Amino acid sequence: MSRHVFTPEEGQRGRDKSRQKAAENGRKGGIASGEAKRRKKTMRELLEEAFEREVENKQTGERVSLKGLTGIRIAEGCADGDARMIEIAMRLLGEDAKHIDLTNSDGSLHTPSLVIETVKPAEK
Repeated sequence: MSRHVFTPEEGQRGRDKSRQKAAENGRKGGIASGEAKRRKKTMRELLEEAFEREVENKQTGERVSLKGLTGIRIAEGCADGDARMIEIAMRLLGEDAKHIDLTNSDGSLHTPSLVIETVKPAEK
């Protein structure tokens, strides 16, 4: 079986079709990207709105924003030595949690002892 040798005209037609297909695919990708960005923005706005709502802290009975309650829970998890909560806190604070060494010189895991106190408002 012999191979077909393309003439310069045949090769040019193939390149033109490839360019058209690439342009079409690029356009489709751009549209999909825009849709994904809009969905992400909507989700972020909904979450921001939800985190501003006040909920009752079941432990204290106080009304607190969901954002504040989340911060309290993360801090409590860090105080308990929960590595996942420490990683979340470090990321929220802009630190790179992957480069923090939590081992002691003997190789054991260092768990800092943190004390979190809640101050109740003065009664009237």
